[in-house]
Amino acid sequence: MTDELSYEERVRNHTLSELEDVIHHIDRASYPERYDLVMAEIEKRKQQPDIKKEEKLSPSLYPQKERKLRSVYAGFWIRFLARTIDAIIYMLPFFTVISWIYARVSRELYFTVSLFCSILVCGYFIYLHGRWGQTFGKMVTGIKVVRISGESIDYKTAALRNIVDIGSSILYTILTLAALTTIPDIKWIKLTASTRSMTLLHTFPTFHTILTCALSLWVFANVISILLTKKKRALHDFIAGTMVIYPKRLRETEKE
Repeated sequence: MTDELSYEERVRNHTLSELEDVIHHIDRASYPERYDLVMAEIEKRKQQPDIKKEEKLSPSLYPQKERKLRSVYAGFWIRFLARTIDAIIYMLPFFTVISWIYARVSRELYFTVSLFCSILVCGYFIYLHGRWGQTFGKMVTGIKVVRISGESIDYKTAALRNIVDIGSSILYTILTLAALTTIPDIKWIKLTASTRSMTLLHTFPTFHTILTCALSLWVFANVISILLTKKKRALHDFIAGTMVIYPKRLRETEKE
């Protein structure tokens, strides 16, 4: 009963547009009571013309509660730290091995290893987010990805949240394959591990530059979105209907 009351209070704290976002992402089969609660609140808002759509019903009644609720959402720096930890975890084990492999393999094996690494990195985020809502970096920093309704996410949502990373990995893989086909065997054999990577990158400089710039803009836009939105949601959170929170802070807020 306490949990439902706290969830009802959180529903009342949402704006109408946020409630409509929740209703599109909530799992009705698993949470029918919550679905009905959100729908009832939406209908209630729409029947009250004196209340603006983007205005909360009682934003000024619980100022202290409002501040605590805002502290539940994970901001840029803690997410950046989690991502850095993840990068260390999945990159360090590979660099030594892959650097050794890249200096000694054929073009075919080079491409196979590159493809495997891309799949592994994407799989790392999709599996851990879909299974626990947290990568190892998020576990260390105490943050978690959930649906906008507060429910746990599944693998489909995790994949949707990483759709841009998946797409960029596919494009880079295609560019790598295309570049490999243009390099003669004699030239490939003479290249070292470091020069092989640079040679591949400069085979299609225009496409590589465009892709790199597009990804840089995507990252920048995500940072701006986290900094400016109320619930500190990145663009990929809007795509997947998710947000990143501090589960411990949320539980403490609900107990009050």
